[in-house]
Amino acid sequence: MLDRIDLFVEVPPVEYSSIADAKSGRSSAEMRKNVNRARQMQIERYKGINVYSNAQLSHQQISKYITLDKKSQNLLESAYSKMRLSVRSYYRILKVARTIADLEGSEVVRSYHVAEALQYKANFPVFNDVF
Repeated sequence: MLDRIDLFVEVPPVEYSSIADAKSGRSSAEMRKNVNRARQMQIERYKGINVYSNAQLSHQQISKYITLDKKSQNLLESAYSKMRLSVRSYYRILKVARTIADLEGSEVVRSYHVAEALQYKANFPVFNDVF
């Protein structure tokens, strides 16, 4: 059932004293710009195939539109066996990695995009206690 969830993100609590003094990393405007650029990349990439986002790709379309270099393939293959991923999880990780690359403005899905996508799929102890 959990393999239907694309992203698990653990958000640690923030100390109250650090809120007032904190300078945020990226502004909302900068993040919006990156998201809009990623969306535009996806619109262009999938023009004419009735797909508007990476999440909608079929398994066949994934093999056409998401190409991994050897390093990325090795990383994903290793994670597949060590994390005991389902086939569904494997394809979802590829879609998330493609989206991470798009947010960076990269046409190529690199091993660090795959590594980040794998981090979002990791089993957090809190879920092990609940399920």
